[in-house]
Amino acid sequence: MAGIAIEGEAAEVLAGRYGLVAGFVDGEGVPYATRAFGLTVLEDGPLRLRLVLPLDDGLPLEAGEAGGPVAVTATDLLTLRSVQLKGQAGPVEPATADDRAVVARFCDSFFSALVEIDGFDRRLLERVVPTDFLVCTIAVNELYDQTPGPGAGAAIHGAAP
Repeated sequence: MAGIAIEGEAAEVLAGRYGLVAGFVDGEGVPYATRAFGLTVLEDGPLRLRLVLPLDDGLPLEAGEAGGPVAVTATDLLTLRSVQLKGQAGPVEPATADDRAVVARFCDSFFSALVEIDGFDRRLLERVVPTDFLVCTIAVNELYDQTPGPGAGAAIHGAAP
């Protein structure tokens, strides 16, 4: 579905310090969720994301294999404003040097927010960073407000064609 844009509240969440959770469904319909370690919005054509995932987390996709439905939820850690992007998972591929730079920036931002909010010891947080990553491109076709409260689950206006 062409015409989806990340603007307004969704853009504000993704411009801040946010956490990422991705949910997949394997070929047999079994759900799988994991923490993501970075997100890049691709500029060319319809809305697509490049999502960095832990290599050793059991993602139900093999390198080069495209997946089915996927949902990515980004939450601003300070305000709990959340957006969810839904679409189709493209082929999985090894992370590049650019992807590793995305991971470093994401972790710095994410861990800084956790330290500020909850006083976590940053050295302990850094221990959860995987040693290697893979990347999945996602073709986004739906965008939702997932901020806790009565409006959670509402489509974000202006995000569809």
